[in-house]
Amino acid sequence: MARMLRARSLLLLLALLLALPACGDDGDAPPAPGIPGDAGADASTSTDGSTAPDAGTESDGSTAPDGSTEPDGSTSPDGSADGGGEDDALWAAWGTAGSTRETGVSTGGHALCNLDDVRADDLDLAAFDLEVPPFPYAASIVPDATSRCGADPDTLLYRLVNCERLSRGLSPYLCDRRMVWAARRHTLDQLENDFMSHAGSDGSSFGDRLGDANVAYWGAAENVAYAFSLLGLHFGWMDSSGHRSAILSVSYDHFGASAGRSGSTYRGTQLFVTAR
Repeated sequence: MARMLRARSLLLLLALLLALPACGDDGDAPPAPGIPGDAGADASTSTDGSTAPDAGTESDGSTAPDGSTEPDGSTSPDGSADGGGEDDALWAAWGTAGSTRETGVSTGGHALCNLDDVRADDLDLAAFDLEVPPFPYAASIVPDATSRCGADPDTLLYRLVNCERLSRGLSPYLCDRRMVWAARRHTLDQLENDFMSHAGSDGSSFGDRLGDANVAYWGAAENVAYAFSLLGLHFGWMDSSGHRSAILSVSYDHFGASAGRSGSTYRGTQLFVTAR
């Protein structure tokens, strides 16, 4: 009898063990939390702790890039096939030769360039200029001096953008001062009225402002941001996927930017177009 009871007990224990889930099988347990990816920034979220870039980099809807005029990222603006030449020539032409870093220098890790990678000894980074010339604007592209695009702070943003492009084998953007003036108009508006948006306080879109500056284009984009340094503007844009796509685009070929400061806050506007 005792032997039979022990046998029944062993059978019951075996049945209970078979009824339990195997070790490591989470069955209906909730999934582990996911790791968020780079889904872009919005106006309420800071990308590096010091900036809050606006999320929009869309075309204004009135034009579309023409594939026959898009730069392919493999040729230099002078038509040469190598896209840049020696580092000394790049420094002379663009104020940067790009970066050889394999890891980013911004919090999000997407910016490869900082002040060590661009020429800045010829710039007064406190010399902001938000004055725009009277209408009408020129009917054709208005270039700046070699390696420059606007006032000194604007030029720093231009060199940083081209540093990012050269670091990835892309052609540098060409400067159009009419785009600098359109960007200044919007930067000044945001500083004076303390807001951040693609829409101006007068209701203008960036397409309107480019049109007012007499810029003809197939496609266009605008980046806006505020930060606590000029470099913070650049890092914020690079760490936001939508803004970074405009900076590293192979569709656009001309660029203009403007930066301004009020107290400890810096505001910036970048414009990109495929020139027509």
